[in-house]
Amino acid sequence: MKIKHLSLVLLVACAFVACVNKYNSEEEELKEETTFIEYTDSCFYEGYYEDWGKWSYSIYISLEIPEKICGKNANILRDSISYYALDTIGDYPKVIKDYLRSSKDNWIEVSQLRETDEVSDDIDFGLSWSEMISGEVEVLNSQLIVYRIYKEVFLGGNHPHYSVMYLNYYLPEDKVLSISDLFNYGSEWDICRLITLAAQNNEEEFYMYETINHYSDFCIDKDNNVVFLYPPYDIAPGYLGTVCISVKAQDLEPYLTPLGEKVLNVGKQKRNNGSSNSGGWLPRPNE
Repeated sequence: MKIKHLSLVLLVACAFVACVNKYNSEEEELKEETTFIEYTDSCFYEGYYEDWGKWSYSIYISLEIPEKICGKNANILRDSISYYALDTIGDYPKVIKDYLRSSKDNWIEVSQLRETDEVSDDIDFGLSWSEMISGEVEVLNSQLIVYRIYKEVFLGGNHPHYSVMYLNYYLPEDKVLSISDLFNYGSEWDICRLITLAAQNNEEEFYMYETINHYSDFCIDKDNNVVFLYPPYDIAPGYLGTVCISVKAQDLEPYLTPLGEKVLNVGKQKRNNGSSNSGGWLPRPNE
């Protein structure tokens, strides 16, 4: 009996080691077949406007752009990053140069800039504006790339204005996922109820309203849970920034489309036993 038990233990151990080695080899192969290039550029403009005095305007752009994903081209994801980050589509770094150039032209047109070497004694103050755009990969595996785009704009006032969005790119079908790809039509109320419960389970009650009744932006975390994103002032005071509420994939399973089940790896034969808890709050993107 002892020998039989020992054989069984050895068999399980060997199977475990084989699975780990297979996983590690798949991850290494994925990394070898997936390449990214970081494109970084910036500019600084300054001048004088008779009603404002001296002014300056700076822009900084840093985007991590995929060249190949699992050995395939990444045109769809590249175009999506370009569109949502820079409001245009094209090849890098030209689109970044064009964005910087158009920003300067638009600023001069709007402000009716008048350059001069002389500054009136009546105007002794200066104004400074800035803009920062960054993009980077947050989740990368054989099924999914989650890409984060962050924008911060300062046009005066007490603090800058910022926005954050995520592109959830599903590799097997070469597409950027939308809410309708994941969730069945008519399930909005039930999903909002789950989001509200997840928020209420948090010890720090960040939400402003008792019931959260809408959602739009989302991302998928490394555990295949869905994180619902709310911009400043939407469901909480603005000083809290973007609020991120995580809901477990298993809880969302009844409302998933067939594609949603594949993406989140749930279903009758695919169940994650729940290593993370629903209701966890992620760090705000501006931290």
